[in-house]
Amino acid sequence: MQTVTCSDVTLKHALSLSFKEKIEIAKLLDKLGISAIELPVFSGEKRDALLIKSIAAGVKGSVLTVSCPLEESGIESTWTALQDAKHPRLQLVVPTSITVSDDAGIMTAEEFAAFIGELQKGVPALCEVRFGMQCDDSYAMANACAVAAIGAGVDEIKTTVAGNSAANLSTVSQYIRTRGMDLGIRTDMQYTVLQRAIKQICWILHTERSKTSAFENIGSGETAAFEL
Repeated sequence: MQTVTCSDVTLKHALSLSFKEKIEIAKLLDKLGISAIELPVFSGEKRDALLIKSIAAGVKGSVLTVSCPLEESGIESTWTALQDAKHPRLQLVVPTSITVSDDAGIMTAEEFAAFIGELQKGVPALCEVRFGMQCDDSYAMANACAVAAIGAGVDEIKTTVAGNSAANLSTVSQYIRTRGMDLGIRTDMQYTVLQRAIKQICWILHTERSKTSAFENIGSGETAAFEL
């Protein structure tokens, strides 16, 4: 049985949030059991380093992923900020990890699945590396493409709580919950917790300044993974 991980990019694109709000969202995603939480490219500034360190201190289960420039100084400074995370990950383009992305969001689910199949047939080595997918949702195709990609054998899907940068976490997980038995897919997400947490994250994303914590009383210890 194949386990498909979920890498969330909500914070990678929520650049206008306050310091506190970013930390709260990271903690909430961690409580949901999201496999990986992605942060923006590290700028090298002291404020960004402090944010990464603060998020790292609060994230216990999820992998904390930070993109960094492909240069020695950029890699070193990013690692310095990230190294205290319990599960740190530097995001680089390397031959051991591959993400297929439709940045325009124009592929149909059938086209995306066929594209993955063609890649696997043409590059047999893909079977030896982790294979992920991301699809822009500008044309409302990302969710269908994510489900089709799971069926085509990808190992990781990228999701977001809000916005059109990736498949929607709530929609994809609820679809798998509804059709999982028919498709041979299951998830161990705690759906009651998931939906309440997503509403709270959306509240943070749509509130300029949050005065109270948006994730109090969320149950701890839940884990989430897509399994095929």
